[in-house]
Amino acid sequence: MNADPNLSVVSLPPAGVADPAQLVDAAWAAFHSRDWDRAERTWAALRAAFPNMVIGYSAAVTTLRDAGRLEEAAAMAQAALARFPHEATAHCEAAWLVAAQGNHAAAVGLWAGIRERFPEEWVAWFGGARSLRAMGDGAGAEALLGAGAAQFPKQAVLLTEYASAAVQRHDWPEAARRWAVARQNAPDHPAGYVGGGQAARELGAADEAEAILRDAVERFPSDPAASIEYAWVAHRKRDWARAAERWTDVRARFPRHPVGYSAGAQALREAERYQEAEALLREADSLFPDETFGPTELAWLAFVRRDYAEAVRRWEYVRSRFPKLVGGYTEAIHPLRAANRLAEAEQLLVQAILRFPNEASPAIELASLALHRRDWVQADRLFSILRERFPDHI
Repeated sequence: MNADPNLSVVSLPPAGVADPAQLVDAAWAAFHSRDWDRAERTWAALRAAFPNMVIGYSAAVTTLRDAGRLEEAAAMAQAALARFPHEATAHCEAAWLVAAQGNHAAAVGLWAGIRERFPEEWVAWFGGARSLRAMGDGAGAEALLGAGAAQFPKQAVLLTEYASAAVQRHDWPEAARRWAVARQNAPDHPAGYVGGGQAARELGAADEAEAILRDAVERFPSDPAASIEYAWVAHRKRDWARAAERWTDVRARFPRHPVGYSAGAQALREAERYQEAEALLREADSLFPDETFGPTELAWLAFVRRDYAEAVRRWEYVRSRFPKLVGGYTEAIHPLRAANRLAEAEQLLVQAILRFPNEASPAIELASLALHRRDWVQADRLFSILRERFPDHI
């Protein structure tokens, strides 16, 4: 590392470059492709050619921070503050860096100082709230976001974070109110529509959720969250035909989103369109080989069709392919129990208890199996053990 960040010139701007925007664009392109070294070399070139531009320093802090090179980032932040003491950007990047280092108490103080000195910088309310939340002060974070949203009523990020704080508390009426404000004040941002649809759905206002999310899909056709939430409205209403249709649209627009396949297959299964569900799940398994939902949903599909032998076989395949998945054991007992193969189910759960000693679900299923057998003494014993080992499970 160069001792003086002001002199860390690794490469010079190309011949004939008189417009700093060319270097800025090139540096950000490297940054967004996570080519940290190339990004920093380009910021260094910008600092050499245009030493009075704060972005050459502040953006370099961001780059070094995201690259995990925190000591270099700290040196660059100090250089930025020394060279540009009256630039809010330099102070904001220093605060973000302190937060990235895990010193949120210090970051809270820095953000407070930025709010006092640079009251036009909305990010100081956002950053301060982030650090307060990291310290466990959710109420303080929410209050700060509320103050920021009041001071910057058109700032979509603050409006979104403020509404999300109500969502985290499951205060759906307040969340709905805040999302409505976000839609009114920042109509070009999808979060207010997607969040408003979610809140309306949670409040049982399905028609309102439908209307908000239909509007979202029309306004933001390239935003996956809008289309996905629109599909969930029909899914949660158990309108399986409409849900299947909307999940098909999600897959057509956003083919790399697994939920279009997993939820789409569920909708087809619930509509008893078993062959279509099977084909979709096999397609999903080839597209997303690291995801578990393809094989597990195929096993559930066989169970729903009452092909218990095939369901057992498919759960065996799940366990062989994903041995660390506890559901490969606990969910596999359902076809065994339906086929009255209770000894095999019990043996499988005992294996799961030994394999996953810190998971409560195998013990719960084993005790439930004793209830299913009407073995009250064994069930009482197993539930007693369960309370002792996992006292947080109701």
